[in-house]
Amino acid sequence: MVATSFGDNSVSDDKLEVLSEIVAPAVDLANSFTADLTDAGIDADAFNAAAPTTTTPVAVGGVATFPLFVANNSGNAQSFTLGADLPAGWSVTFREVGVDTNGDGTADNTSNAGNVVTATPSLPAGAVYQYEALVQVSSQVAQALSNFEGTVASSGLDDVDGNGDSDGDYPIRFTVVSTSDGTITDQKLDAVDVIANRNVTVSPDGANQVQPGGNVDYTHVIANGGNTTEAVEITGVNSLAGNGWSNNTQLFIDTTSDGTPDSWVQLANLPTATDVAVRTPNGNTILVDIDNGGANPLVTLQPGERLDVRVTVFAPSNAPAGTVDTYTLTASNANVSDSATDTTEVVVGQVRLDKQAAIDTACDCAGGTWPVGGFEPVQSNQVEPGQCVVWQLTATNEGATTAENVVITDETTEFTTFQLADDAVRASDGATTANTGTLPVVEWEVGQLVSGDSARTQFCVEVN
Repeated sequence: MVATSFGDNSVSDDKLEVLSEIVAPAVDLANSFTADLTDAGIDADAFNAAAPTTTTPVAVGGVATFPLFVANNSGNAQSFTLGADLPAGWSVTFREVGVDTNGDGTADNTSNAGNVVTATPSLPAGAVYQYEALVQVSSQVAQALSNFEGTVASSGLDDVDGNGDSDGDYPIRFTVVSTSDGTITDQKLDAVDVIANRNVTVSPDGANQVQPGGNVDYTHVIANGGNTTEAVEITGVNSLAGNGWSNNTQLFIDTTSDGTPDSWVQLANLPTATDVAVRTPNGNTILVDIDNGGANPLVTLQPGERLDVRVTVFAPSNAPAGTVDTYTLTASNANVSDSATDTTEVVVGQVRLDKQAAIDTACDCAGGTWPVGGFEPVQSNQVEPGQCVVWQLTATNEGATTAENVVITDETTEFTTFQLADDAVRASDGATTANTGTLPVVEWEVGQLVSGDSARTQFCVEVN
C-alpha cells in the first residue's frame, strides 16, 4: 500500500500487509471457560459418546443445571441456536448468564441475565456467551430409572456411567448451530445420574368378619413404585399363630397370566419353578420367575410392576365369637419394606360386604346410566380428572339365620364430587331402597336379608 502527496509526488510512504492464513469460521461449546475455548484450533470438552464431561445427580422429577459457554471463534459476528437431545419425558430451559465480549473469561454484559433464551445474540468475533441449561427430569419413574440401560431415542446415544458408580446414566447432548447457514456447529456430552428412589408398597389394608369355620378373602397389590429393580421376599404371619389360624391361611397368586388369582398356593411352600404374572406400567401382563430356594418366596419387580395377590384367612371351627386375628402380609428386602394388615373378627351371624370400582370415562353415570362391567376390587386402570368412578357395594348374608336391620354405609372419597347414587336392590325379591345419607355419607337401609340373600347398590363420583 502506497500513499503519495497529490501536490508533491516526492512525498510518499508505503507499507506491506500479508494475509498469512484463512481460518474457517468455528464455534466451541464447553461447560467452563478455559484458554482452549477461544482457541480455534482446539475443541474444548470434545464430544465423546462414552465419556460425558459433567455428570449431575438429581432425583426423579428434579432439575439438573449445567453451565455452558459458547465461543464464537469465527472472524465475523455470528448468532447460534441452542439445542439439546433429551430422554423421553424430559425437557430443558436455557437461561442467559451474560456475554463476554472480549473473551477474557468475564461476562461484561449481563443486562439480560436470567432471561429464557433459545439462541445467542449476535456475538462479535472472539466473544463468549454464557448460559445455563436447566434439565427437567421426568416425574414418571419409568422415564427416570436409577439404572438406565438402553438408548435415548432423540439422540441415539447409549447409556453411560459418567461418575463411575456402576449404574447407567442418561446421556444429554447439547448443541449449538449458527443461524446464518447452519454449517458452524459444535456439540458436547453431559449426563444425568438419577438418584435411587426405593419404594415398594403393599396395599390396601383389609377388615372383615367371618363365622367359626368360615373364610374371608383379602385382595392386595405388591407394587414397585420406585425407580430401582427390587427383589422382595414375601412373608405373612397371623397374630393368633399357634391357635389354628396360621395353618389355615393361604395365598392366591396368578400363575396363568389371565388376570385372575386362580391357584391356591401355600405362602411358605410354593412349588418349584413357579411363574407368577405381574402387571407392567402400561397394563400388560408378563410372567416372572419366583425364587423359592430360601425360607420365603422372592419375586423381582421392575419399576412400575405390580403383583396381585389374594390372602384367604380361615377361622378355626372352635374360634369363639369376638376373636380378632390380624394377618400381616409383608414384601421386603434389605433396603425397603412395607406391609398390609387384614383384620378378621369372628361373629356368629355374618353379613359380608364386597366393594369394587369401575371407571366411567364419559361420566354417563351422572345421567343415570351405570356401567355393566369393569368392576374390580383393586382397579387396574388409572382414572383421569373429569372421569367418573362407580363404587359397587354388595352385602351378602352368609350366616345361617336372617339378618335384621341391615344398613349399607360408605363415604365419598377425597378429591371427588358426588354425582348420583343408585337404589339398593335386594336379590331375593327385587325390593329397592333409596340413598338416605347426608354427604359425604351415602347410606341405604336395606332392612332384612334372609340367609344367602344379598343387596347391591352403586354410587358415582367425578374425579376433581
